[in-house]
Amino acid sequence: AQADTAVQAWFTMLAERAYGASWQGASPLFQKRIRQEDWVVLADALREQFARLGQRQVVESRYQQPQPPQAEGEYVTFRYLTQVTPERQVSETVLLARDREGAWRVADYVLWPNPYGDPVLYYPGSVGRPVTLPGAVAPPPPTNIARPPR
Repeated sequence: AQADTAVQAWFTMLAERAYGASWQGASPLFQKRIRQEDWVVLADALREQFARLGQRQVVESRYQQPQPPQAEGEYVTFRYLTQVTPERQVSETVLLARDREGAWRVADYVLWPNPYGDPVLYYPGSVGRPVTLPGAVAPPPPTNIARPPR
């Protein structure tokens, strides 16, 4: 529940275009992977996606404690699906890490253009591959989740 509250607060900051604050409130793992200036540019390019606050549907959440050689700590992964148009869904994966004070902070964010495609958000220097951090999940499964009947 605490991790869910933390990720919702982070998405709210992004929806309000508080990109600098979202970077500052993120995990040191996140901050090591991308400079604040680069994050602000990337986040602004995704502002329409971040504005979809009430449209995200959690399809997976997983608590994990990585085994060596991964970094120590506790992690929670959330995967969301968002219906962008009647024909198109996007998927977001957010990894949260618990800090020393016990707070959950965003450690990784990946936006997938559809539930079975390649990620579209790359950090500078990733050279055409998504950034992966300890505890990051694999791509979403190759099937769409059925839309509820209208």
